[in-house]
Amino acid sequence: MKKLLITAVALATISTSAYAQVGASNSESSAGVAPPAIPPVGEGLDINANAKAGVSAETPGIDNREARQNQRIENGVESGQLNEHEANRLERQQDRIENAETKAKADGEVTKKERARIQHKQNKANHNIARKKHNKH
Repeated sequence: MKKLLITAVALATISTSAYAQVGASNSESSAGVAPPAIPPVGEGLDINANAKAGVSAETPGIDNREARQNQRIENGVESGQLNEHEANRLERQQDRIENAETKAKADGEVTKKERARIQHKQNKANHNIARKKHNKH
């Protein structure tokens, strides 16, 4: 979406500057004829539309939480709170969350709905990590 927006702004800038050059020469040669109206650059384009819609390809909060959860799993293995089977299961769950994040980012933007789904998966993973670390073997 960013590429499309940047391309649209660049094209509008180029066409406006080209029009300005052609318009000056045409106005001298054809007096009395008004040049076609070209809207100013960016008019009609809502540059902040993605921000308003909660759309971004950046997911620092999700990434930070993912790192913290992975660290908790690793700490659980080192402390003996998690056995190998439990750790593998929790790591597979983390892999599924990473895959969902990658899929959400594939089109260049992560919508509020996609972000909510990933956060819900992380909430479940958080619960599972805590439950597995404190269960009695």
